[in-house]
This record gives sequence, structure tokens and C-alpha cells, in this order.
Amino acid sequence: MTKVERDRLITKFAAGELERRWKKILKRGRKLRELDPGRRHKLRIQVKKTRYAAEFFADVFPSRKARRRCKSFLSLIEPLQDCLGDLNDIVMDRQLAAKLAARQKKEPRGDQAAQRAFAAGEFAGQEEARVGAVLAAAEKSYTQFARSKRFW
Repeated sequence: MTKVERDRLITKFAAGELERRWKKILKRGRKLRELDPGRRHKLRIQVKKTRYAAEFFADVFPSRKARRRCKSFLSLIEPLQDCLGDLNDIVMDRQLAAKLAARQKKEPRGDQAAQRAFAAGEFAGQEEARVGAVLAAAEKSYTQFARSKRFW
């Protein structure tokens, strides 16, 4: 097999892999607001895998146009990954606050236990207040990503 044939094979493989991953994100992210936390987390993992695959395969597409589109693609997928990560963090923070509040019930009454329960509630409330803004940012990032041009 010649170098040209190998280069064509890797280019075809990379394009197919990126296309498959890109379509999964488009399909799963279409109804982002309706996704439960578990499905949102799966979408986040898919976004992360696609981003890493794009970074890995970027050099397979060496034209100036492909490099420019790849840079744009990566600049659009990163904020989507960040927003989905924030949403996952909020869910995890809620769970942590709930565990702290449950733990407080088992402890003897006292100022420290009450302060910890209050702080957990305060923190959970702040995180809950962020959900709307982060979800809106995620939807905006998804829309921009979905409109991005493929570099492969």
C-alpha cells in the first residue's frame, strides 16, 4: 500500500468518525431543555469525545480551509461542553447538598449542624437559580455548533 492510499484511508476513516459523532450530538441536543440530567450527561460525554476526536484528527485535513473550519468548530464545541459540564456540576451539587441535609438529621441538635444545613440549603438555592441561565447558554451554544461547517 502506498503512502497516498494510506492517507486516503485515514482521511476517509477520520471523516466518517467525525460525521458519526457530529450527528449524535445534533440528534441528542435538539431537545436539550427536555433532557433529564442523565441524558444531558451522556450528551456532554459525546460532546467531549467529539471535541477530542476533532483535535486528534485535525492534522488529517491539512488544507487552509479545513484548518480554519476546524478552529471554528473547536471554538463552538468547547462552550457547549463547558455549559453541559456546568449543568452536570449543578446536579452533583444538589445531590451533595441533599446528603449534607440528610446527615444533619442524624446528628444531635446544635449550632454547627444547623449552620451546615442552612449553608447546604443556601448553596442548593444558588445552584438552582443558575440552571435557567446555564441552560439558555447551552441551547445557544448548541445552535451555533449545529450551524458550524464541517472541516472534514
